[in-house]
Amino acid sequence: MAPHPADQVLAASLDRLGLARGPTLIDTRITHAVRCVPPRNLPTPSEVRTCNPYLAGELAGLPNLRAVLALGVLAHAAVLSACGIPPERIRYAHGAIHELPDGLILADCHPLSGTRLTPEWIEAALLGLLLRLDQPEQELGFTGEPA
Repeated sequence: MAPHPADQVLAASLDRLGLARGPTLIDTRITHAVRCVPPRNLPTPSEVRTCNPYLAGELAGLPNLRAVLALGVLAHAAVLSACGIPPERIRYAHGAIHELPDGLILADCHPLSGTRLTPEWIEAALLGLLLRLDQPEQELGFTGEPA
């Protein structure tokens, strides 16, 4: 799969935050809800469903995974589905952090909520998530109670 333009911004931010050294990620992985970039970068629900087993396999193959930063509603729903959770059980909310039943943390951010995906924007979102991961669980203020 060809890198998405947002991946380049994300990779540069990860490098500046010490989560990558050049192209080598450190305890970090970039993945997508769909395996190929569809026309106009707008996947259909069928494409998301078809690709979800691949995402589920990626997540399952990361035994030390602690958190996922979902960039958008589609990513949020895809991660929940990959974890066996109906997406309607935990609502997407920009800036929210949800604790899933297995302890995985799902952080919601939407690239367009800041008007444009910029290095500053992505770094702020990543820093917020990293700071919350360093806090004891009771201080996280999770907002992910099932609806």
